[in-house]
Amino acid sequence: MLEIDPNLTQVQMNLAICYAAKGEYAKAIALFERVRQNDAGFAMDMGLLLAYTYAIAGDRTTAERTLKQTLEAAKGGYVYPYDAALAYGALGDKDQAFAWLEKGYQERVDQMAWLKVDPRMKPLRDDPRFAEMLRRVGLAQ
Repeated sequence: MLEIDPNLTQVQMNLAICYAAKGEYAKAIALFERVRQNDAGFAMDMGLLLAYTYAIAGDRTTAERTLKQTLEAAKGGYVYPYDAALAYGALGDKDQAFAWLEKGYQERVDQMAWLKVDPRMKPLRDDPRFAEMLRRVGLAQ
């Protein structure tokens, strides 16, 4: 897809997610930032994914600041519950992560279908609330 259209936002975002999963945090962050700058429609999602990436990269201060700024900028707008849960989970704030997952469940967010297999959810898997959420979503183990 990048050969067909190197500026396609969704492809760039997915590539950045892959970089983060591979531990190539600098590449992921640079790509998330570029998408956030070039496509205002994805600025919220990119902010949440940036916060997640900074957190897993070990830069807690930048992760918290990015998450706070993103949520403040979203006042009156929509926040992607699944991505907010990822950021809070990576920061170790399980209560907030599960609050956002609950919101995702209530809103029937399509990303909830990935809950059981998404490796980014690892920080939440040992919590009993995770098994309960899987059951409620219809993905019981």
